[in-house]
Amino acid sequence: MGLLSKCGTGALLRFVGAALVLALLQVARVPLVVIVRVLDGVMCRLDGYATGQAGRRGLVNRFAVPADSVAVSVPVMGGAR
Repeated sequence: MGLLSKCGTGALLRFVGAALVLALLQVARVPLVVIVRVLDGVMCRLDGYATGQAGRRGLVNRFAVPADSVAVSVPVMGGAR
């Protein structure tokens, strides 16, 4: 007894349909992977550019006291108790 005569043509058509759907999904995935990799490359370049620009400007927080300077104490409102 063959498998086709045992399970029928419907089972064969369902199997072939499922295999075709799987193949189509794999083919549709390829352009999405390419788009993601291109975006990743662009974002890495932009990150490097932004990091380089920020690094050239010195202190980002202009209110920070540099480590080699002497901090000046400022009295707090209300005075010390």
